[in-house]
Amino acid sequence: MTCAACVTRVEKALNKVDGATATVSLATERAHVLVPEGVDDAALIAAVRGAGYDARPAADAPLDDSDAVADAAARLRTRLIVAVVLSVPVLLVSMIPPLAVLPILFIVAGLGETSKIALIVLGVTPC
Repeated sequence: MTCAACVTRVEKALNKVDGATATVSLATERAHVLVPEGVDDAALIAAVRGAGYDARPAADAPLDDSDAVADAAARLRTRLIVAVVLSVPVLLVSMIPPLAVLPILFIVAGLGETSKIALIVLGVTPC
């Protein structure tokens, strides 16, 4: 399928099958069809082929994929926590100017007098 007209044509063909309710996605090139008991896949495939397109049943996917969703949510939660932990210090240093000076003060406190003079010459002013 290459356009919205193709999607409409396939949807109309599938909806003509007795009791079928279909929605077709252009992006995924898949159709989601709700059918009553007794309607087999062959009738749906024949309807799509009659519209000029090829069709095949989707792989037997489990109806309840809550485990996969829970795993994906756990991975995303972990990534979010790591991102927050690593971003907060950068945010604080960039938003609160005295925090940007603190590391320099700790370095200067451990240096001798000649190093402090060199830092002053370079433009870094220790307290």
